[in-house]
Amino acid sequence: MNKKLREMKASIEAKKVEMRKLLDEKKVDEAKAMTGELKTLQDAFDVEFELAETEKGEIEVKNQSKKGEASIEAQAFKNFVNRKSLTEDMKNALKTSPNEDGGALVPVELVEVLVEAKKQLVSLKDFVQVIPVSAPSGSVPVAEGDNGALIDFTEMTDLTEASQKFRSVAYSAKSKGCITPVSNQLLKDAVFGIPAIVTNDFAKRATRSENADILTEAKAGKTAVQITNIAGLKKSINVDIDPAAKLDGVIIMNQDAYDKFDNEVDTNGRPLLSSSVQDADVKTFKGLQVVVLSNAELPTTGTTTKKAPIFYGSLKGILFFDKGEYEVAVSDAAGFRQNATLMRVIERYDVKGGAKEDYVYAELTI
Repeated sequence: MNKKLREMKASIEAKKVEMRKLLDEKKVDEAKAMTGELKTLQDAFDVEFELAETEKGEIEVKNQSKKGEASIEAQAFKNFVNRKSLTEDMKNALKTSPNEDGGALVPVELVEVLVEAKKQLVSLKDFVQVIPVSAPSGSVPVAEGDNGALIDFTEMTDLTEASQKFRSVAYSAKSKGCITPVSNQLLKDAVFGIPAIVTNDFAKRATRSENADILTEAKAGKTAVQITNIAGLKKSINVDIDPAAKLDGVIIMNQDAYDKFDNEVDTNGRPLLSSSVQDADVKTFKGLQVVVLSNAELPTTGTTTKKAPIFYGSLKGILFFDKGEYEVAVSDAAGFRQNATLMRVIERYDVKGGAKEDYVYAELTI
């Protein structure tokens, strides 16, 4: 969901809150008078959503020689994976890894397949700042938190230098991957050279690794705010987070925290977690999308007193340096007895903390 859609969704949620308040105050006519405004906001959101989906669908797959036909890069990659001979054109098209662990770089068609497989999972990359990088290491400048404003001045007078501070954040993309045994027949039949079983296995493992690294960085250096119920969460969102950070803010919690909040209702018996306007299966609170991770990914701690970790606000201060490439290598030595091939898929990235003042790390007593 792009920024404009998030802003429109926030306006709809705000209008609903306003109408519910009027209903609670028994001002039915005033609430009813606002239904037209709500419908207009909803209609505008629906149109914008359809436009966004249409624009997304118009993006063409790059590096395809003909529609519906695999590019020379994809053909070369498939031959490489199946250990078949390569034509001169294929040799020129195949991109091998410059890294010491070897392998071939995945062509763009298959990269899109891998990325699409990861989209089916709960990925925290969607909520942090992803920075594409070409070099394996480097640094980027990051602005420190600043609440300054413009300075008044007139002509022929000195202008005081702004107090904005920057610091350099260094990154070093690390290789992370998995090895999956695949039957030789399955490997031979794969359209792009990598069977779906490997794609799905890698997508799940990669997403879990990326999430774990993002959560580790998000927690680093933060002191947990202690809350006991959804009222405490509401107060913290109201006073601990800059209103501007709520535009792209989320609430990340585990299953234990979600179960507790999902059972809380207001004085009229209505759930305090609202369903998203666009997707009834997605919950929101205070206009922030609720993102639920498994207890295995985001575990509750403690024995006597159990506490579930929660992150809320904007996590765009967490920097995900994405090398944007996947590397594959194959070997049949270890799988000789089973007539199988071992396939290794590697991605490279790093996660660093930039500005962390726009979100809160909290612990909910379960």
